[in-house]
Amino acid sequence: MRGVKLLGAVLLPAFIIAAAAGATGPDHHRSSLSGLDGGRRIVTGQQIYSYARMESDLLELSLRYEGLIGVEVIGSSVEGRSIYAARLGRGEREIMINGSHHAYEHMTTNLNMKMLEEYALAAVEGRVIAGECVAGLLEIVSIVFVPMVNPDGVELVQGGGICELRIVELEGMNAAGRCFRGWKANIRGVDLNRQYPALWDTVRDDPGYPAPANFRGESPLSEPESRALYELARESDFLTAVSYHSSGNVIFARLGQEPYNETVAGLASAATGYRVIDLQHDPSGGGFSDWFVTVLGRPAITPEIAPFVGPRPVPLSHWPDIWRRNREVGIILAAEAARRPVLMHTEGR
Repeated sequence: MRGVKLLGAVLLPAFIIAAAAGATGPDHHRSSLSGLDGGRRIVTGQQIYSYARMESDLLELSLRYEGLIGVEVIGSSVEGRSIYAARLGRGEREIMINGSHHAYEHMTTNLNMKMLEEYALAAVEGRVIAGECVAGLLEIVSIVFVPMVNPDGVELVQGGGICELRIVELEGMNAAGRCFRGWKANIRGVDLNRQYPALWDTVRDDPGYPAPANFRGESPLSEPESRALYELARESDFLTAVSYHSSGNVIFARLGQEPYNETVAGLASAATGYRVIDLQHDPSGGGFSDWFVTVLGRPAITPEIAPFVGPRPVPLSHWPDIWRRNREVGIILAAEAARRPVLMHTEGR
């Protein structure tokens, strides 16, 4: 990622974990895994995946897969919750996968975390995914996961950790009163996926004031959560970005913006069965993928991982199908990045 020093193995409110130093190679990974609960899985995909569970799982994963997974704090939310990035692999090339821009779309955190663990386990066991030797691929390409961009919003939707004064304040902008299951925005009522500086002036359906959904904010990157992801992408050199959202069973992509976006969208579509919807001529923007592909000039796609369920969390019953469709996507796109001729960002870093 950004060369941030990775420290410690103690869970703190803003911990920075990692284990990038020391041993290398698949043999070390196998020996470091042996004796640890017999390879017991840490991440359970089919659950309401909370911020606290994510923190705990990131710590445990970083310890179990020492030398393969490193975690850093890339920023803080409005309420001071840490926004984490987990780097899987030691490859100089990198791709990025993120989730939970939108509060009620927290099933995308489950997916990010399940990919992180399953790919790490495949590497230490010497397994092949999608025709790729995972251990060898991760020596060439690292996958950086940002599993929960909007931790305050997720906590609000799940009913945990938000103080009463804040709840009272938010009731005034929420038609459903104290029921926040339909909340997409961050804790200030700003839609984080309408915050990025690309086609921000032409965002559609903006109410013009803080709301549960669609308010783009007073200016691009006004919110600490969107700014954290923006800075990570600016200061890194990600070859591809995948911004997971939750509802529609489609992949949104601005095809024709750069040479590889159609290839990346096509590979993800073939793996998942999701139809690609081309937004090349859509004037509404502000999304992370809009900015990444139009300004940084690199492929970026927005998969919607479940059938349309309306403004609410995706029911857990959809998890098996979501995982079946998406379990190989990170490896497939990392392999594409490994083979791609590389040019620098079009915007200076």
